[in-house]
Amino acid sequence: MAELAGEIQPDEIQINTPLRPKRGGALSAKEISEIEKEFRGFRNVITVYKSSRPKTTPVETEGIARIKRTRI
Repeated sequence: MAELAGEIQPDEIQINTPLRPKRGGALSAKEISEIEKEFRGFRNVITVYKSSRPKTTPVETEGIARIKRTRI
């Protein structure tokens, strides 16, 4: 992938893994760091563990959306 990125020279490289619970689990910070090493020399390399995540709040409380949908 790093070799291909070298050919196309992207403006940004994002190295991600799902952080929410899932079957199989996410890549660890150490594993992502090892992948990131392959992209040394590229500008603007972003990883899921090093980038800031915006604070979020639930859009709805449990059950409220379901009630609203049944009234439509």
